[in-house]
Amino acid sequence: MAFVLRPFIEEYSEAVLAIAHAAIPYDPEGNQRWLRERKQIDEQLFRRRHYVVVDTDTHDIVGYGAIEQQGSDPPQRLRLYLIVLPGYLRSGVGRALYGRLMSDVETLKVSSLWMQEYQQDTELLGFVQERGFVQTSLIRELRLTLAKANITQMVSIVDRVAARGIIISSLEEERLRSRNIARRLHDLYNAVLDDVYTPLTFQDFVQRLDRPRIMPQGFFIARKDDRLIGLSALAYIEGDPEQALQHWTGVLPDFRRQGIATALRLCTIDAALRLGYKTLTTFTNHSEPITLALNEKLGFHRLFAYVILEKTVQNQS
Repeated sequence: MAFVLRPFIEEYSEAVLAIAHAAIPYDPEGNQRWLRERKQIDEQLFRRRHYVVVDTDTHDIVGYGAIEQQGSDPPQRLRLYLIVLPGYLRSGVGRALYGRLMSDVETLKVSSLWMQEYQQDTELLGFVQERGFVQTSLIRELRLTLAKANITQMVSIVDRVAARGIIISSLEEERLRSRNIARRLHDLYNAVLDDVYTPLTFQDFVQRLDRPRIMPQGFFIARKDDRLIGLSALAYIEGDPEQALQHWTGVLPDFRRQGIATALRLCTIDAALRLGYKTLTTFTNHSEPITLALNEKLGFHRLFAYVILEKTVQNQS
């Protein structure tokens, strides 16, 4: 087989989506969402290099690869994508894409790479692990069909939390109440999530908080007197008016196992219903069995599992 590598251009989008559907036939919705998100990357703000591989015999696009700066990640940390038509990964296509991208990694002086891949994509996982990527975590995607959500039976949980003097309010309300709410929420975020997630700087947190994806009317905060003790948030999924994302749920250690996280999550579910969404998606680290159990108690069902892999890059400079 003979192949040629070409820089990605917009007209290749549908061919790349077709490859994704062939390689990942079990998640067509996720493939479409992935392509929408790639189209929305502003290359003036975020680093990216991406390519396709063309089979010179058939003139078909058979692979896509990219290195891309994600969200608030620093420019020295990029995400790697490899999507290859079944049967082509180890025929030279995977090696060609990976080699080109690693050359860009050296030129850009990147210090680390990461990937998030479906657990069942064993061929791709093996390919990148052979090249120094190491699994660091396992993430589960869960989804709730809001029409089937039964939150009335759990109203008593919210009432019990309120009876202990714990107030749950929205970010919209807290912004009116407190001028420095962003700073206080940053402290809370790192305090409740630092056991699993990397702590954020204040600048990075504010950037995430102010991104259009966060819904202030779907962001709930628990407080005891004037102390912030828990949070949970809804976010938009770009290009998908029927589905919202649930994330950032956490409670300070001294206040856990008291129903506060459940009450916060019930508030976000109620907000999603009121805002007209049909489904709610969340991601839970495999190392958080309590959170996983809470999600399933609320009616979420498991969809996919994703392997997170990391690689430290040794630059010759």
